[in-house]
Amino acid sequence: MLKALAFWCFYALEDEEPDDSVLEKLGFGSVEAMRIQLGNWEVPDWATEKTPTVKDAKALTHAPGEKKARGSGEITDLPPAANAMSIFRGAIEKLSVFVERLPSRQEQRQGNRFVVSYAKPFWEPPEPGEEYGYLEAPPDAEPDEDGNVSFTGAQAYRRVAGGASRFPDDGLTAAIAAAILTGATTDELIDVLQDAPAQEDRNKARELVEGKDGLKKRARQLAALSAGILSGRAIAPTRRARSGSQPRGSPKSGGDTATRKRKSRVG
Repeated sequence: MLKALAFWCFYALEDEEPDDSVLEKLGFGSVEAMRIQLGNWEVPDWATEKTPTVKDAKALTHAPGEKKARGSGEITDLPPAANAMSIFRGAIEKLSVFVERLPSRQEQRQGNRFVVSYAKPFWEPPEPGEEYGYLEAPPDAEPDEDGNVSFTGAQAYRRVAGGASRFPDDGLTAAIAAAILTGATTDELIDVLQDAPAQEDRNKARELVEGKDGLKKRARQLAALSAGILSGRAIAPTRRARSGSQPRGSPKSGGDTATRKRKSRVG
C-alpha cells in the first residue's frame, strides 16, 4: 500500500500519470484500477483526485463544473443508473414490508441454529408449503384488569415457523447489509441485536465489513462490474509453446532414437 501511495504522490506532484511499466510493477492494470484500490485502502479522496493545472485548463473539453474522469482511454457513455429504478424500488419495497412485520417476529437460538417464527393474521391464507401454526392474540391486544386478553376470531393471529438455519433468514440478512451500506455501524447493530455482545464479535464484525475482502469492498466491486466498469489487476497472458517446438532434452523423433540405439550396439 505505502509503495503504491508513494508512486501515486510522486507522479501527482509531477502532474503526470504512472506509465504502463510502473503500473505493471505495482500490480495494477490501469491508472483507474490503482485509484480505486487506493480508495479501498481508505486513502482520502483529496489525495487521489487530480489537481487542476494550466495544462488541464488548456485541454478542457467538458462543460465547466463537470467532473472529468481520470485515466487514459476514450470516454464511453454508460447506460444510466436510472434504468434500474424499478429494481431498486422493488428492493426497497421488500425491505419496507419486512421492517413493518418485524414486531410479529420471534427469534431464538437453538444450539448453533437461528430459529425464527412469524405471527400472521388468521384470515391471511398460508403460503405454499406453510404449516397453519397455532392461534395467538393480536400484537396490539391489551390484557384487562384481571390479566385476561380477549379478541375475536377476526382479530386472531397464528404463529407460523419461519425456518431454522446456521444463518439468519434472507430478510434479516438483507436488512443488516442495507443498513451497513447506508451508514449504520456494526457496533450499533450488535448493541441492539445481542444481549451481552463480546468484544471478539465486535472485532470480527468490523473486519467482515471494513477488511480487505469485507462487505464494503465487495459491494463496490459488484457495483463496478454491474455498471460495466472493469477494474483490478491485469492477468498475465498464458504462455503457449511454439508450434513444432519440443521439450528441452527430449528426442526429436522416434526414428532418431532407434538409430542412436543401433549405433551404440555396433560400437
